[in-house]
Amino acid sequence: MDDSDRITFLQNRVNSLENELQNTQEKLETTCTHLKKYTAPNARRVYYERHKEVERQRSKEYKERTGYQYKPTKEQTKMYNKTARDKMKEKKELEKVKNLEENN
Repeated sequence: MDDSDRITFLQNRVNSLENELQNTQEKLETTCTHLKKYTAPNARRVYYERHKEVERQRSKEYKERTGYQYKPTKEQTKMYNKTARDKMKEKKELEKVKNLEENN
């Protein structure tokens, strides 16, 4: 391949890559606009603020109908227990400090 063939090949390759990039950007934009219908936080927040009791009742009925019970995993249970122990330690330390201050 001489230099002119190489240059034309590279120019064609650059053009094809630019076209591909433009197509993927258009697809991304259309997908994002489509998803905004389902993930618009402001509209959902307003809806749930207005229909809070209805949604609570609906979820309660669903849980009763399906017999749903929350079952944390072993890792979650360990994490919950650890945070509870840490909080108890902090409370005991604060009580000790308060008692020392009161006695002095």
